Amino acid sequence: MIKLNIIPQEIKREIIIAKKIKIYFKFLNIIIINFIIYSLIFLALKIIMQNYYNDTKNQTILENKSTGDYQAEVKGINDQIKYIKNIQDDFVYWSDFFAFLSENKSKGIIYKQIKVSKDEDMAIFLATASTRNDLLAFKKSLEESQIFSDINLPFSSLLEKNDINFEIKAKILSYEF
Repeated sequence: MIKLNIIPQEIKREIIIAKKIKIYFKFLNIIIINFIIYSLIFLALKIIMQNYYNDTKNQTILENKSTGDYQAEVKGINDQIKYIKNIQDDFVYWSDFFAFLSENKSKGIIYKQIKVSKDEDMAIFLATASTRNDLLAFKKSLEESQIFSDINLPFSSLLEKNDINFEIKAKILSYEF
């Protein structure tokens, strides 16, 4: 069989161009179809990821709210602990203070009034001594203690011999009696 090619050259070129255009369109159709498929896949993935992000965000918000409740509760408890600690830091065993005073007083001393100011760290003793020696012994016991300093006994109190009303001021060094 013999093939005759009697088609003019211009038509041959047009046929070749038409074949090339068909190939290009097929290639372009394949690219467009792939682009559409990949776009749909990425769109579906975007929707899935957005839903996952929203769920995670909502869970985080709920956890933060519950954590915020716990944090507020913990803060309240910490405030109470600080308040109690402040009370305990300022607490003084006054019973020990009075026990110390009763142990270190002379027999002839009778307390009328004891004023203590923790803010000024000062104690004032208003009392009566039966003799001057009892008064001096009481003053000496205060001076020898590790609790008081700057003991101030007015000189006029030492002028009397018996039944002496006196006032002693002393600075408190320590509240650990």
